[in-house]
Amino acid sequence: MVLFKLKDKIKILDKKGGFTLIELLVVISIIGILAYIVMADYNSEIKRSRVRVAAESLYSELQDLEVMVSSGSYDSATSQMYCWGLFLDDSGIEEVYTVYDDGCDYSNVTTAGSVDLGADTSAAFSDGFAGGYLFFVPPYADIALLDESFYEVQNLDELSISLNGDVSSKFVVIDLLNGNYSIADEVTE
Repeated sequence: MVLFKLKDKIKILDKKGGFTLIELLVVISIIGILAYIVMADYNSEIKRSRVRVAAESLYSELQDLEVMVSSGSYDSATSQMYCWGLFLDDSGIEEVYTVYDDGCDYSNVTTAGSVDLGADTSAAFSDGFAGGYLFFVPPYADIALLDESFYEVQNLDELSISLNGDVSSKFVVIDLLNGNYSIADEVTE
């Protein structure tokens, strides 16, 4: 009986430890599949966040322009007030301004800079608006929506600016009747 137990212990010690090649290949394949799934989800989240940042950037730009106009943005040397706004186009969004003298002087609009929407994000607009200008008019920062020829856009109560990426979209919605604006929920494709 003692001899039998000793032989079993020797057999156990004699066995080579380790994994077979097939076992290693299976484990490596499983790890590879899991890494692929995690990276694909990570890349989608990066693309979603770019669109979210673009919408927040545009929303912040609208807030900044409204505050500048409502607080009386003017040139201290000349005491000249300004109308601030955005030029909205499919190719991009630019910050613009013009002189205010009992009304905005739309014949002399100056570009102050562009609004960075980030890489791989494009802008589109709601029906009835093909592009043009959105101005905050002093002294109360009322919103004026104009086409590219500076004619007021009629019959449009709300302007939706759709910021589109590869996997998601966000909307900056501007209520033209009461001057409110907001970021609408994301619509995932």
